[in-house]
Amino acid sequence: MSIANATEQLNVYIDRAIDLLGSLTAVGNQIGLSQPRMSRIKKGKEHMPMMAAVRLADLVSADRFNVIVCAEMATSNNEDDYDFWEGVHNEMESKDFQENRELGKALGASSYIRQMMN
Repeated sequence: MSIANATEQLNVYIDRAIDLLGSLTAVGNQIGLSQPRMSRIKKGKEHMPMMAAVRLADLVSADRFNVIVCAEMATSNNEDDYDFWEGVHNEMESKDFQENRELGKALGASSYIRQMMN
């Protein structure tokens, strides 16, 4: 995923939230960010804090990890940061990750953690 694609995907999540709440200002208020800051985030000029990314994901019923990774990749300041988040993204797309995730959902979080520790 390129930085442009990550920004585009993050904007898809933001646009879904706008559809739900009616305005970028309302979305910002819901996730704890000002409207000017949200505008800069949409343009890829400012980083979305992780807590805001999680709140956005919850608001639009999206996968938290996907929104976090898009937010991080969209504003990576150097190649090492971008490469790190691209690796996370690629791992999330892997079959093993998806299967373990489904197992976690089926078992519930605490049971899944105990299962993985054994």
